[in-house]
Amino acid sequence: MKRFSSEKLRSLRDKIPIHKLIENELKIPCKYSEGVFRFLCPLCGEFMASVKKETNLARCFVCNQNMNTIEIVMHEKKMKFVDSVKYLQKYYDLLKQFAHTPRKKIGAEEHSNYSGNGPQPIGDILKNALLQGSVIENNATNQSFEILEDKIDQISKQVEQIRMFIINIARKLNEK
Repeated sequence: MKRFSSEKLRSLRDKIPIHKLIENELKIPCKYSEGVFRFLCPLCGEFMASVKKETNLARCFVCNQNMNTIEIVMHEKKMKFVDSVKYLQKYYDLLKQFAHTPRKKIGAEEHSNYSGNGPQPIGDILKNALLQGSVIENNATNQSFEILEDKIDQISKQVEQIRMFIINIARKLNEK
């Protein structure tokens, strides 16, 4: 039986974003709901599994199972541990390769009147997301998804800022 170093296993568990693995590579049905990444649990088949990006772990709240990248590949692909690690190593190597693929850069400032002060208009955010997503020299699907996913994360953060801004205004108005 092949043995892997604890450093290699830790690297595969920690450096491969589990939500991207689930969505882009394993193609497990998933969605963003209320700012949380949710997916169909490969163990119980319920849509009550979610990812905690800070720890890069997944948990199903129906069958109460925690999963890391290695375990989720084992369950979804019906692989043994060693095969799952080999699979993830190939996937990780591809991720590193895509990360070093040159891209044309289009700065948001070229396509927007956004000054950097206060919330950015949603139309500008969406326009920039579409422009940036369309100029990738390498049309790899995973890269396009990663760009869109990053833009969605940015939009979610900005929506949260707007929500907090509105709440603060409402509080001030109620104090008067």
